[in-house]
Amino acid sequence: MGEDLKTRGLAPLGELSDYRVVEGNPDIRGWEVYGADSVRIGEVKELLVDTAAKKARYMVVTLDRTVPKGLRERDVVVAVGHARLDDALERVYADDATLATAHSLPHYTRAFLDQAGEMVSADHGQSPLDVDRAHGAREAPPKKPPA
Repeated sequence: MGEDLKTRGLAPLGELSDYRVVEGNPDIRGWEVYGADSVRIGEVKELLVDTAAKKARYMVVTLDRTVPKGLRERDVVVAVGHARLDDALERVYADDATLATAHSLPHYTRAFLDQAGEMVSADHGQSPLDVDRAHGAREAPPKKPPA
């Protein structure tokens, strides 16, 4: 599966067995996501990688059921360049969303990869997460268990 995703230019990091988050950059999968209003809206499920630029351009966020109009959990897409990371708390702040507006974020489907693949060259702001082939990067250290 990995090769046809790579040729599109955008692929889920979890499906690219030969790519990793570069050492010194946090692997934010599993981190809580908060809106601009500082209210939790969900959790990072996956990173979508621009394989040509070796940057994580988007994160797939599973919205919490508490999000208005979120009758069920669903996955949405947030541009990494429009988010702030809090390494100490392992949180992501999505500057373009709030609890009230999170339901209107783009829904993540496989079709999104096709559409977004055409946009990866557009300016998404400075992506704070670099990725590279596994031989040039190490696995992220295991997460610390909650105290």
